[in-house]
Amino acid sequence: MRALVILDTRVHIAAEEANTMTTTDDDHAPDPAGASFTTSEGLRALLLRLQADPEAWAGDPQASALLELCATRYAALARKHHQQPMDAAAAAFHVLRAPATLGARDPWAVVTHAVRLTLAADERADALLCSTSTARRLLTDTGLAQAVRLGDRTDTMTNLPTDEPGTDATRRGSGGLTPVQVRICMANAVELLCSLGWPRAVAELGVGHVCDRLATTGNPQRAYEALRRDLTLPRLLDVPPRTWTALCRALIGTSTPRASQPGVLCRLLTGEPVRSLLADDTLVTALLAARPQVVAA
Repeated sequence: MRALVILDTRVHIAAEEANTMTTTDDDHAPDPAGASFTTSEGLRALLLRLQADPEAWAGDPQASALLELCATRYAALARKHHQQPMDAAAAAFHVLRAPATLGARDPWAVVTHAVRLTLAADERADALLCSTSTARRLLTDTGLAQAVRLGDRTDTMTNLPTDEPGTDATRRGSGGLTPVQVRICMANAVELLCSLGWPRAVAELGVGHVCDRLATTGNPQRAYEALRRDLTLPRLLDVPPRTWTALCRALIGTSTPRASQPGVLCRLLTGEPVRSLLADDTLVTALLAARPQVVAA
């Protein structure tokens, strides 16, 4: 039997906890006729035979039947944690091969408990975008927010804040912007940068990242400060920090107690055409001076 996924199972802990558990009919699917391993002692006997010959997992019909039973028995549990039945079978496969399962008072209780923990950790790992082993340590930490993948948001800029000082986040979003309008605004910002000599890949990823941070923070100045300190994307884009900071400032704008200069995104959202932005000598000069150098192939 080939392992489907490599899962880190805390089998010894599961065995100790399972020794105090008793299996009930609610924990198990209906038993197939003639399959003695559906009982705890029958499972122990089968595991003794399989562990005596490691190659038996690959060719023993009862080994295949056991894993099929696990996929069926834990299918509902897998769906509860947004996983597939085969994920449950893979988790069961690894715990079934552990010596602690064989020596437990109730092997099926150990398997059920370990599969439940593994599926919960897999679900937590998917939510936090981390490894399953890391997610196991964070199962009881409810204070972590679920990660947002790039592309998950459909309202990236529908609540884009204005650049007026003192604007409260509760007053934003009254413009009634649609996702189509937002996408048009982002596309226009990209075209503006490209017309000034910026590489399209840098322009598209830069505009998208800035818009996502604006939607997440809900405040232009907090978004700008966070983006200015974040050097991950400029490294991925292979642009110097000075270029990245200038791009963020141009897109978001500046806001001080004395003066406020709206950024490219805000101006586009309010209906200002691209040709008007290209006529802004201050903006054009800043973007031309900050554009990254393109190395000829």
